[in-house]
Amino acid sequence: MTILGQWGRGTGTQRWFSVESAPALHIRPSAMKLAPMASLACLAVAVGLWPASARADVVEWLYDVDVAVGTTASGEVDPRRAAGSALRELLVRMTGLKPLPNTAAVRGAIANPDRYYAQYGFVTRPAARVPEDDPAADATETRLAVRFDTSAVLDLLRSAELPIWGQDRPRVLIWLVLDREHRRREVASAGSGDIPAKLHEAARQRGLLVELPLLDLPDQALAPADLWGGFGARVDAASRRYDPDVLVVARLHEGREGAWTVDWRLRDPGDRASEARDLSYAADETESLRWAIDRTADELGRRLAVTGTSTDVMQLVVTGADTPPAYGAVLRYLASREYLEQVDVVGWAGTSLELALHARTDASRVRGLLSLGGMFAIGDSGVPSAGQPSAHMVWRGAR
Repeated sequence: MTILGQWGRGTGTQRWFSVESAPALHIRPSAMKLAPMASLACLAVAVGLWPASARADVVEWLYDVDVAVGTTASGEVDPRRAAGSALRELLVRMTGLKPLPNTAAVRGAIANPDRYYAQYGFVTRPAARVPEDDPAADATETRLAVRFDTSAVLDLLRSAELPIWGQDRPRVLIWLVLDREHRRREVASAGSGDIPAKLHEAARQRGLLVELPLLDLPDQALAPADLWGGFGARVDAASRRYDPDVLVVARLHEGREGAWTVDWRLRDPGDRASEARDLSYAADETESLRWAIDRTADELGRRLAVTGTSTDVMQLVVTGADTPPAYGAVLRYLASREYLEQVDVVGWAGTSLELALHARTDASRVRGLLSLGGMFAIGDSGVPSAGQPSAHMVWRGAR
């Protein structure tokens, strides 16, 4: 993919460069108070040691959207409308809601998208569809690529009282069974023709991390009939090697007249109580795949997005951050979590760090979100502080 043009908001200048040479965006952290015992010199060193590779299961491209560029009635390119479409897609990713609420705040933001992006450029890539009867048709298409400003988007979501689903997202393993008319049932794999591309395109639009099984020798013990019955011991055993956070079994059945039925199930590995199930109908295979992805995103957004109009304070005791670099790494990590509005350092005893986390959700959801990224492990119950219950988590990141 090649960037043809680039514009930085606030600079009024235009630059030309490839994607590889594009400058990194600065992400403004949330409000934070530092403990008196932490010297500025120690914190400067600690923050500088934060490794970019330490953040597991983070959707780094969540704020990057590219959409088709439409034209005006006179045939001119209309980047403003395309930027509005890009913002709409980002808001769907960030809220887990599709369709978006039809509120004045949402409509106003989409009508004035330039308030929320940091960079944009025109990109060319292979066209999604080329007419089979016109081999001379252009095999590429021009799209508008937009990188949105994290702080501006979060301010919009909070002021509009919309859910916030941040960059920490579960890895989803999808067992997909295809029951096409006049063909044997088959389980889709990472090498199943154009199915992986269709799934990943739909998943990117919703900000999901999805994968299909390899269906290599270890997976051969799992037959389509095992998956047709939903979850079971064989499905759990075959999934274990992929170490997913979420399992999905989707059965796609093609009817006699070309209509498709989709039976969808989702659950956490090994947790039957977490299972969700739904059924839908679609016009074709592509629509079936897209519905399965949309339903997965809807369910995960419902479970993981932070909602609420008032801010609660959660007391958190962190152990494992017993050096100045680890101290700084914890603060840097927490400052970049979208669901936290403020982080206050209450105290640091050398072996434990006591924090007050401000979020628009309850403490149990905050603990779950923190453990999702792999940087924290849930520890023993904390000790109440100032009459408020606390949680204990163990830092597993940089030291």
